Amino acid sequence: MNDTTEKPNAEAAGTRSGALDGMDMVPLPDDGYSPSALYDKLEAATFGCGFIGSAGSAALRAAGVPADVLRSGLISEARASFFPARRWDFAMGGGLPVLTVAVLDRFGEEIDTIAWPVTRPDKWARLTGKAIMLGEPALDVAHTEPVPAFRTPLSWLAGGAVGICILDATFMWKKLRSGPPISGEDLEHAKEIQAALSPPEPPRVYVRKHTSRRAA
Repeated sequence: MNDTTEKPNAEAAGTRSGALDGMDMVPLPDDGYSPSALYDKLEAATFGCGFIGSAGSAALRAAGVPADVLRSGLISEARASFFPARRWDFAMGGGLPVLTVAVLDRFGEEIDTIAWPVTRPDKWARLTGKAIMLGEPALDVAHTEPVPAFRTPLSWLAGGAVGICILDATFMWKKLRSGPPISGEDLEHAKEIQAALSPPEPPRVYVRKHTSRRAA
């Protein structure tokens, strides 16, 4: 049975929701709306997801992303519209210039795409909402030291795309409780991760008092 218990304040450092400070944020059209499913590479190219431009390349290099990661094909560029709850979709016209990185599951299958405005790497968002972390395959490799965790997808790339970046901590505690230890970027980050990944408190359970009923 799947555990659907949600934890309050479950998002770790770098994963807090919020408006994009006046950027290209649009409201959801209605309650039943969901951003598009993950496009395959040909469909993504139709929407302008392709080679990284000069501004994107400069931002990546300034952040310290290694040359081998830049050449890996992990990163693309597109134009996007952003939605509440850290969601985004390809913009048919207009939108913001964004950098994107594909998210792979433990089997190497692409399940989501993360995007962030070139000048605001802290304002990243998910396309399908399926991904809970970047770097999941790293958890299945033998480790002699804690797995490094990063605050943002950009810092994960700058770290050589090694380790993990937590995107949704709601259920991460279940995945990590039997996995390797992890390390934060600094003391504050480590504390935020520890708090976010704590298992939810179980409900208080009582025993009802049975009262005898007299026959009428």
